[in-house]
Amino acid sequence: MGEQPWPAVPFANREVKDALSKKYGVRGIPTMVRLDGANGELADTNCRARIQIAQDGEALLAKWSGVPTVKVQGTSQNKGACCAVM
Repeated sequence: MGEQPWPAVPFANREVKDALSKKYGVRGIPTMVRLDGANGELADTNCRARIQIAQDGEALLAKWSGVPTVKVQGTSQNKGACCAVM
């Protein structure tokens, strides 16, 4: 992928990357944690494993956000407050 369609820390900004890694316990790549969108608090540290074993990814995203996933022209858009750090 040439460009990321989501906000990201520039690769060269190692200080911010290191601070985020320390704050969220990132020890390797890929790591995915879930934050509470309302307050930024850590909600789950094992999202990668949960996604890998999920039989229905859209249902999992809906569960995480607390609202149903909405289908829009063949894509899914989640209307809830959910943030992942990878």
